[in-house]
Amino acid sequence: MTERSDPQRSAVVTGGSSGIGRAVVDRFAAVGYTVVVLDRERPASMPAGSEVVVGDVTTAAANEEAVSRAVDRTGGLDVFVGNAGIHDGGSRLLDQPGEELAALVRRLLEVDVLGYLLGARAAAEPLAERAGCMIFTLSDASFVVSGNGAGVAYCTA
Repeated sequence: MTERSDPQRSAVVTGGSSGIGRAVVDRFAAVGYTVVVLDRERPASMPAGSEVVVGDVTTAAANEEAVSRAVDRTGGLDVFVGNAGIHDGGSRLLDQPGEELAALVRRLLEVDVLGYLLGARAAAEPLAERAGCMIFTLSDASFVVSGNGAGVAYCTA
């Protein structure tokens, strides 16, 4: 019987430098994945075997770079985790003038929706080659709007 060598498993996690994303990165690293993180900031430390791409999830180029790094390191991509997101601090519908609300909603939609779609687009082909998967995180604001600090713009996104 010949020995079978499985390729190194890899994951890309957006917004993986802190919070939920960091917990996801830590868990993937703990079970042996090579993890590439796409985030606006470089954290002080990351698990062994992980790499950070500093960039903005609202650009195709940053998402493509993160996916490319994972593919270059392991020969493919197994998991894409769309996690990067921003919050609106609990803004209410009547708290701000219309133009300020519009700007806030546009920014949240760019990060919390467009960022996921650009990441999914960048990851789609390499994931298909390995029968990989996409995971998109949700906050509690997706289910409960009162008492969690999420405002009208965040819940919309």
